[in-house]
Amino acid sequence: MDKAQIRKTMLARRWALTSKYVNDHSDRVFDLLAGLHEIKNAKNVMIYSHFANEVKTGKLAGWLLFHEKRVFLPVVDGDKLLIADMSSTCFEMNSYGIAQPEKETACFAKTEEIDVFIVPGLAFDAKGNRIGFGKGYYDDFQITDTIIPERHDVKMDMVVTPKKVFRRPGA
Repeated sequence: MDKAQIRKTMLARRWALTSKYVNDHSDRVFDLLAGLHEIKNAKNVMIYSHFANEVKTGKLAGWLLFHEKRVFLPVVDGDKLLIADMSSTCFEMNSYGIAQPEKETACFAKTEEIDVFIVPGLAFDAKGNRIGFGKGYYDDFQITDTIIPERHDVKMDMVVTPKKVFRRPGA
């Protein structure tokens, strides 16, 4: 299957998930994430505001803040994604209907300041390739056999599912 077919299939599967399934599996992903030494040792962690049956991130955000981590969220700015400290400002809804830190008043960070990026996606393969919504920003529970990456795609160092942590060899 090509990316468009995988995206369409995974979106259909995502929309069919019940809220109980999403909540239960989000809890499992949280438990795995909270146990990772990469998370425990990080000072600055970028997460995402969950949307439409994605793995929920509220519990993780609270846990990170409780453990004195700086937590960052993406801010959509046209065709770019900015990195904002979630504690620095109020929230607003972006053009996709996703909560994000208020662009005008947020404190922003550079990519190299972030120790760990937690990104959502529609599908991942065991090699760290990812398919998101196709907007080119970055973007569940789905692992697929093989994703043929494009030149601009960034491999994930690890993929955390409710059942397993996949680590990319050499990452």
